[in-house]
Amino acid sequence: MSTRAFPAPLAGLLLIFAVPLIASADPSLPESALGGQNAQYQQGFRDGFSAASQMISAGASSVHRHSHDRTIRIESAVYGSQFAVCNFTSSLAELADGKLQLRFSAGNDWCGNPSRGNFKMARIRYSCGRHDRRNLEVREGQSANLRCN
Repeated sequence: MSTRAFPAPLAGLLLIFAVPLIASADPSLPESALGGQNAQYQQGFRDGFSAASQMISAGASSVHRHSHDRTIRIESAVYGSQFAVCNFTSSLAELADGKLQLRFSAGNDWCGNPSRGNFKMARIRYSCGRHDRRNLEVREGQSANLRCN
């Protein structure tokens, strides 16, 4: 039995066009592809087709879910002065990620006092969905809302 392979660039191009067609197509098994094959081949084809259909369905739903996700995602958070800062990104992310809004108070509670005797500010960069990035600056002792709604 001889097989023909497509040249690599052509194979990649075929995948670009085939995946959207497969993703939008009816996920029923194309029984015509099984004709004349032995039982082991047929079972392997069915198993592979089922796994591919599940992966495509999961991928399509996760893309859809994340493209409309409007919850807070902390990208960076630092607190301090022009002389010294501390990073509290992971602490704030743990508290805020997944919420629609969060009341934030800037102060030494987040990561200590990085610059004693100097004016300090918290600088937070966060996103509300894929293309909506926001910055928030909050003076020491002040409060503000991180909001994605």
